[in-house]
Amino acid sequence: MWAVARRLLLVAVVVLANLGPAGAALAGAAAADVALTLTAGAGGRATAAPPGPAYPAGTVVTLTAAPDPGQVFTGWTVDGRPRGWASPLALTMDADHTVAAAFAPRPRFPDVPPGDPAAEAIAQLAARGVIRGYADGRFGPADPTLRAQIAALIARAMGWDAEDHATPFPDRGPVDAALWRNVGTLAHHGVARGYPDGTFKPTGQVAEAQVISFIARALVAAGHWRAQPDHPALYPNVPADSGHRIDLATFVHYAGAAPGTSARAAWVTWNQPSARSRAWTAQALWQALDAVFGAPA
Repeated sequence: MWAVARRLLLVAVVVLANLGPAGAALAGAAAADVALTLTAGAGGRATAAPPGPAYPAGTVVTLTAAPDPGQVFTGWTVDGRPRGWASPLALTMDADHTVAAAFAPRPRFPDVPPGDPAAEAIAQLAARGVIRGYADGRFGPADPTLRAQIAALIARAMGWDAEDHATPFPDRGPVDAALWRNVGTLAHHGVARGYPDGTFKPTGQVAEAQVISFIARALVAAGHWRAQPDHPALYPNVPADSGHRIDLATFVHYAGAAPGTSARAAWVTWNQPSARSRAWTAQALWQALDAVFGAPA
């Protein structure tokens, strides 16, 4: 019986060989083809190279997203899971995959001209719903950012906005329920630590180094970064007892110097709110998020 089966297999191989390239293609397809289902939402298109939808298993496919004019590419979903917004994206076809590219209208604010250093960061974050403008259409780039507000930005950026944890701080004051819930979420994840007296001071303006600490701690808590050891050459005027040095070293390691600074020089305004607080905060947050989710896989 085994001899007969072996003889039939040899006959099949000979037949496919005699068919030339067509026979080889049939043999390969029968052995290992996997399928790519690629779609694009309204506002852009997505392409695959080499074109599919069928590929030999193990093929690396390059996916490219192209937003239409006035649109922003907001990210890939691969098999139902977010995969960042790197474009092009290399995808190994180790199985069937379903990929979708998402786009959103590019937000525009009358007080953020295209040449503003923070314009792209503001547009990208607003397109993703992380930051929001005012009811009158302005963004307010020079308006202050409060500590409760930075908690909301971080919660939205990390996908934690729907979480609800008890807020351990006693000084809520006039802060609305949604912002206070975000503060509690950041405390739960070890991002918001408050002051030595146990308060959070939610309506206080956030200092530049505090913005960097919130961002770095959140990305560490989410598993995207690892806390880095302090480096004395980085921002040498920021004191060791400030509570920020590990966070600064982590941010610089993964995302580069904080906006408008040189990492190996004194940071004069580290403990002060930025003069353009909302714009500067957007720059710092987008710089970090793009380093994680916009980097090639």
